[in-house]
Amino acid sequence: MSALTNVQFIEQNGKPAFAVIPYDEYLKFLPSEDVTIPHEVVGLVVKKGMSLVKAWRTHLGMTQAELAEKLLLARQLFRRWKKARIN
Repeated sequence: MSALTNVQFIEQNGKPAFAVIPYDEYLKFLPSEDVTIPHEVVGLVVKKGMSLVKAWRTHLGMTQAELAEKLLLARQLFRRWKKARIN
């Protein structure tokens, strides 16, 4: 991992308060554009205090039973795929 060498620190009351980095370095910290969380999911977490799992489930219109069924199916499919790759 390369260390940042062109960083400017701004102090307030004698303590570091901000770090300014070159724009191209800043861009490296951003997630790729295809990774986003829908506004509705964020709102459910922030405003209603839901967990991320519950917020996503609500956003997708799924019941707990439906999610459990999909997760079990996904786990079984993964096991089958892994077993097939080993053999």
